[in-house]
Amino acid sequence: MNHTDTHTSIAAEKGALEMTEPTGYDSNVEKDQTDFHHIDPIAEKRLMRKVDWRLIPILALLFLCAFVDRINIGNARIQGLEKDLKMKGNNYNVALFIFFIPYILLEVPSNMILKKTRPSIWLSSIMFGWAIITICQGVTQSYAGLCRYELQFKFNLFFSASILAGAFSGLLAYAIANMKGVAGYNGWRWIFIIEGLVTAVIAACSYFIIPDWPETARFLTASEKHLLLTRLHLDSGHGTMNTWNRRAARRTFSDPKIWLGVLMYFGIVNTGYSGSFFTPTILKQLGWTSIHAQVMSIPIYIVATVLALSVALLTDRLHHRFTFTIIGCCITTVGYAILLNMKHVPVGARYFALYAITGGGYITQPITIAWLNNNMGG
Repeated sequence: MNHTDTHTSIAAEKGALEMTEPTGYDSNVEKDQTDFHHIDPIAEKRLMRKVDWRLIPILALLFLCAFVDRINIGNARIQGLEKDLKMKGNNYNVALFIFFIPYILLEVPSNMILKKTRPSIWLSSIMFGWAIITICQGVTQSYAGLCRYELQFKFNLFFSASILAGAFSGLLAYAIANMKGVAGYNGWRWIFIIEGLVTAVIAACSYFIIPDWPETARFLTASEKHLLLTRLHLDSGHGTMNTWNRRAARRTFSDPKIWLGVLMYFGIVNTGYSGSFFTPTILKQLGWTSIHAQVMSIPIYIVATVLALSVALLTDRLHHRFTFTIIGCCITTVGYAILLNMKHVPVGARYFALYAITGGGYITQPITIAWLNNNMGG
């Protein structure tokens, strides 16, 4: 868990991924429609592969670090966090809740700032600040210190970093747990400290790797820049919104697609977060030791990643989203039904329920975002 919305919000990450134009941007691309329809498909495919290889790895790595840092509190919990900080009752739940207040409030402002500055500066800066706060969590001495106040396939390929974060978090927690007593710190503290240090290094390096805009991308030739700008213009259609004023705000907040998208995402994102924050605890309650529980959480997220990427290929090929979102929700519901009757089912069934909840949730979650984007322009 981490301190602010600076996980490079989904819209912000997507903006960098597509290399969206900055405010006031003038592409100087010929607006003649006949020119737009004469894009060389072979050159376009080669260009997009080049852009994907440059953007997706670094952004996925940043997203992985952000999500690992965000959910590592679940792993730290079963390694002694609550005992050391003298947490009682629902203190753990309150700590999770406090995180989401600034996370939600700063989401839109972060995206607005991204439009006004270079993505390489903004994304690397907020990630570095994120890392510092994570390290501070590892040395906090109280509960109050813990509660700091603070298409589709490509997207799923990128989004899968957040799913794999669950596996990495469990693996790292398993390895770091053996550091108990080093420098007088309990093992859970090293989970925050080491993962925070790794994020800080990657964030610093990302400044030199993340490209900003098509016209300043050094890895593209002049002809490739022109082709990319043309493609972006075609993708945005006739709708553009490069300024934020009262009229733009009215258009945005009165668009039912926005609110339906929020409702869909709100409904399924709870599954992702609750799974990440409580899976280690549930596994320990199955009768396993803390270290065994960390290890047994790893395959759950690997299976979820395979499911998410496989379904993404199908949704792109079939050009259909709705049915797959419902299938994911149904799978998740089966998992929840099993856990609700956990006292009457064997351990193996309860373990399977975590696969169903996590896998089904991550089938649906990225599709809802891409589905909304498919219905937006500008």
